[in-house]
Amino acid sequence: MLQRFVRGTNPLIGGAEMQVLVVEDDARIAEALTEALQRFGHEVDWVASGAEALRAVPDAQFVLLDLGLPDLDGQEVCRRVRETSAVPIIAVTARSEELDRILVLQAGADDYMVKPYSMRELMARMEAVCRRTRSSPPRAQARRKRDACSVRSPWICALDRLLCTVSSFASHDVSSTCWQHCSPTRGPYAIEKI
Repeated sequence: MLQRFVRGTNPLIGGAEMQVLVVEDDARIAEALTEALQRFGHEVDWVASGAEALRAVPDAQFVLLDLGLPDLDGQEVCRRVRETSAVPIIAVTARSEELDRILVLQAGADDYMVKPYSMRELMARMEAVCRRTRSSPPRAQARRKRDACSVRSPWICALDRLLCTVSSFASHDVSSTCWQHCSPTRGPYAIEKI
């Protein structure tokens, strides 16, 4: 059953107030988290199961998701939410194994916190996720990375390529994008192999 809590009267953060969905089957943890979020100026909805979470997500601006739910695993809830929504999700759970973290992040969570955690850290992570997810759409971010590369000088691209070769750098940041766009056959500066 969805329980709605209105925000407290003393917001303590400078960020925007949000409608936060807390998905937590343990009532004690959910009540404490709800109270703390209200003190920080947020309105909170609390549900105790995965099915309820899936019904409540459309009204949420942020989701704090426990993984150990009675009906659906939190990872499955996360995956289903991602099929229809880009709402920010932080997994807040007692599961601390690396594999659990990897699987939930691959399912679509934006961040992962292991219980117990401090409320200050949770608020900081929520603000960071909001900065990343609400600053610009993913396509615009990818375009900015590509454009940033295309205006680089051939020397910087050559240096990036050298560093990529030396360190076997394989992530998709500006350097690897520059590697692709400054290759001998593409990009604004066709440079020779180093």
